[in-house]
Amino acid sequence: MKKKSPSKYINQEKLQIISSEAIDRIEELLEVLEVEHSLTNKMIYGRCPVHEGDNPSAFNLYYTGHSYRGNWACRTHNCEKVFKPTIIGFVRGVVS
Repeated sequence: MKKKSPSKYINQEKLQIISSEAIDRIEELLEVLEVEHSLTNKMIYGRCPVHEGDNPSAFNLYYTGHSYRGNWACRTHNCEKVFKPTIIGFVRGVVS
């Protein structure tokens, strides 16, 4: 099986640093993006700001975790499949 080579345009280490910093300051990020949300000890939830949905719990962003923080999902339209289920993908989706 041929191994996929990393893109010459993407620096994964820098993306990890940016993602980690975004999650560390998630409340500020959501405020800047004007995302209304609720917070639990495991996740942030609310209406999906990507497709501007009306389900008050469709958007789920998991800001805690041991190895992967910032995973998000849209439980109604699966918006994360279009924009990737990472915090960077979430920001892309919201600003698109």
